[in-house]
Amino acid sequence: MWPFTILDRWVVWALPSSLDARHVEEPQPLPTPDDYVLDPHEAVSEIKAGEAYFEKGNFKGAALRFREATKWNSQSAMAYFRLSEALEKTNDTEGAHAAQTKYLELTRQGVK
Repeated sequence: MWPFTILDRWVVWALPSSLDARHVEEPQPLPTPDDYVLDPHEAVSEIKAGEAYFEKGNFKGAALRFREATKWNSQSAMAYFRLSEALEKTNDTEGAHAAQTKYLELTRQGVK
């Protein structure tokens, strides 16, 4: 049997039931502040994603990823440093200053 039928010169493909629109999964919601716990691996993956955005010139996307990394690991000096760079590129000088201050605070404590 063919996976399609011909109806009045139109080809209609038969879709498997797994592609049926009624069975599409809902997107997962973003974590709430209560969902964030110390997860250095998640922070590193957010930093890597932010760096990819930064290299492509998407500084707002990079800033969002770096900010997300700071939520997963609030002691990540690298996340705050990269966040300050991304915010500086988006002309958010106040945010960049706050992130740079937190970065310097963490590096003075010996956190990397």
